[in-house]
Amino acid sequence: MTSVTTGDGTLRPLISPRTKRVKTVFSGFWDEGVLAEDGRTDYTGLNLTIGEDAYEIRVGDAVMLRGDDPVSDAAVPDEKSSKKTQENKSDYTEDDENEQKQHYYGRDTNPAAMAEAKIGDGVMLARVERIWQEKSRGGRAGRILFEARWFLKKEDVDSLPLGDIKGPVSAEEFKSTVTEHDLVLTNQSDENHVTTISGLIQVLYRNPKADAILPSHILPTTYICRYSLALGDSPNMPEVEVLPYAGENDEWHEMTLAAVQKKPTSLSDEEENKIHGLGRNSYNDAASSSSALVIGSDSDSELSFQSPRKRKRVEEGIDEGTTEQRNIRVGREHQVFVPPFIPNLSSVSRHPSMVWKPGMISQEGIDEYVQEAAKILTPFLRERRWTQEEPYAPFPSARLEAISKSLSKQRLPTLSSVSTVSSLATKENEALREVDADALLRNLHTSQYDVKAALGVVSTSPREFVTVWTPQERIVFDNGFRRYSGSLRAIYKGMGNKDLQDVIDYHYRFKIPDQFRRFQERKREQAVRMLECIETRRSLNAPILIPNNLRPQTFDDNQNGSGNWFKTSNSTATVSIEERRMKAKELLLDVESQLGKNKALQIFQVLKDASDISLVEAKTKLLDILRGQKDFQSRFLEFLPHQLRL
Repeated sequence: MTSVTTGDGTLRPLISPRTKRVKTVFSGFWDEGVLAEDGRTDYTGLNLTIGEDAYEIRVGDAVMLRGDDPVSDAAVPDEKSSKKTQENKSDYTEDDENEQKQHYYGRDTNPAAMAEAKIGDGVMLARVERIWQEKSRGGRAGRILFEARWFLKKEDVDSLPLGDIKGPVSAEEFKSTVTEHDLVLTNQSDENHVTTISGLIQVLYRNPKADAILPSHILPTTYICRYSLALGDSPNMPEVEVLPYAGENDEWHEMTLAAVQKKPTSLSDEEENKIHGLGRNSYNDAASSSSALVIGSDSDSELSFQSPRKRKRVEEGIDEGTTEQRNIRVGREHQVFVPPFIPNLSSVSRHPSMVWKPGMISQEGIDEYVQEAAKILTPFLRERRWTQEEPYAPFPSARLEAISKSLSKQRLPTLSSVSTVSSLATKENEALREVDADALLRNLHTSQYDVKAALGVVSTSPREFVTVWTPQERIVFDNGFRRYSGSLRAIYKGMGNKDLQDVIDYHYRFKIPDQFRRFQERKREQAVRMLECIETRRSLNAPILIPNNLRPQTFDDNQNGSGNWFKTSNSTATVSIEERRMKAKELLLDVESQLGKNKALQIFQVLKDASDISLVEAKTKLLDILRGQKDFQSRFLEFLPHQLRL
């Protein structure tokens, strides 16, 4: 929670529950999120703008919540609706004047009165346990919610039935220890919209025995949590169990009023400009304006002193160092410590380790090893649907042309069949692209180039010899690639369980070939469209041969048997479309009669959804439905562009 010191040395919070309500606006998440089993996407933190202040809230922070009225999904009413219920301007002017005359803590601003007032008075306080976004429905984005685990203040504890309290703490000890600075963490929680958050507070977790006597004055924005409380399920007489905090104690640092008064003031912007020759005002004016201190909440949820300048927020999730402006530290106290020189000191250096020894195995042995390993790993991948069965086209190199010819005629080349492992062997094999060639060769080396021993290791733990990326991980990689402009190290930081080596391998072995393939497809599609446009313009006034079964019959045609040549101003597009429509109808009728009604309904559903998905995805689904029916697959491929028929 942000606070400022006034001219008389007292502290006042920038946002308080007694001031007029301000707008809360969601500004974005910290990370890409993790998809949970219930369909929600969990996040580690989010950014909120409350009034004119920006807040970074993460799981584990303590927040203040509005409890006077519910908040809608739109966060706040718009300006038009607020103008309808706006009161007279003079009323607001009078409120502002009264607020300037009277301090937040009243006219009595001495430390004793200050200790009695807390920033959380009159509002609900809770700890953020989880942040997530619901699954979108009907094209509408899901709500952004958080789980609030509630704190109890002293007045809440006094109203509890502590007669049958359980645990190592007695009722008398618990009730006498809790002060107005204490918060008790309960086991009660519920879901709330993120726009119910009205600010941040600082909570220090400490063991009750660590502080026999609390500091004389504690900041209004700071609470201490020394106990946790669990309420039973019985509504009539709930059982209360109180446990002391047993974790590591948070340090007090500068959370007391005495620390604030002893802290030397920071230089203001004008004073620093004066020192560097950039200031326009006098030094005295700059020094008089540097008495204000700001206590803000940083990314680690700890209060620290800062200058009045606002800290720049890092929009992206890459830690590029501090964003504060600092002075260069010069002097003896800022020099590095150099240890004394020790001659003849033995050092340990990392030597390279051999992973392959040429000449230890013949090419026939490598062919046998790769072929047998492919027989183990390929079924392992396909049983778990870890392969990419999307048809591969076009072939940008002669090597890929040879791979396609080596495949059997019953199978179409897919993305997974274009493998780097197959280049190790001279004989035909079914190794897929997901197979890790480096891991296979490393295994052969550690097995002393014994093919049978190496194959035994592969069959025992096949997961170690494949590179698998789930659809969710691919989406996270693509989003990171767009956000960080291809910086693989930055992408790796957001991948979670993937190593930097895995990210680099996936980029160069999967993404770059796919990007080149899509580039080739777009170029061919453009060329086909240009040729079709040229042919259409050439044949605008050309004679068109219309078959008898498609040409409308007239009385003159039946009498004199005139030819099939006609002069028309239309292109062949109309006739071509009618022919394709008749062939498509015959194909669907054949599917229903030979493969059954269920297969036909599945195909109808894919064709119905064709406008919402890509042509490649529709092709993949149709080929999967017609798996094993080579004739029907070939007939369906005739309706696709030439570059997608491979």
